[in-house]
Amino acid sequence: MKFCSPITIFLYWLSCSVYLFFGSSIKNISHSFILFFWKSIGYSLVVQLVQLLSVVFIIKSLYVKGNMIAYLFIFFISSMVSVLPVTIGGIGSRELVFFYGAEWLKLDQSTSLSISILFFFLTAILSLTGIYYHFKKPELKLEST
Repeated sequence: MKFCSPITIFLYWLSCSVYLFFGSSIKNISHSFILFFWKSIGYSLVVQLVQLLSVVFIIKSLYVKGNMIAYLFIFFISSMVSVLPVTIGGIGSRELVFFYGAEWLKLDQSTSLSISILFFFLTAILSLTGIYYHFKKPELKLEST
């Protein structure tokens, strides 16, 4: 299973194109829609890559001998499931996907759950740094275009 296969690249391109096609009504409202669209796609890609890299480091730190690609596949599926409004803030849904995904792919379930819980704690600790900006709001400046 390769994540950078031609099919994956085609599906990514197709999803962006469909979004742009249906976003044409928004484009009429905001003239800078296209620029912000591609900028947000770029930021999204960077965030996904950094999350993937952090999970790779978690897997390496646990000295996992199994199939790393399978664990990363479960991680991507769990990331999609965690944004569904099934639980409060996605808590527990990621772990559930890791648990059953490990069973389905014949991986060690305790290792899989450990990866999920460590990623949760990592993101929770990093998110807590936002408290600083909650109490000390930065001054916003308008850019002239």
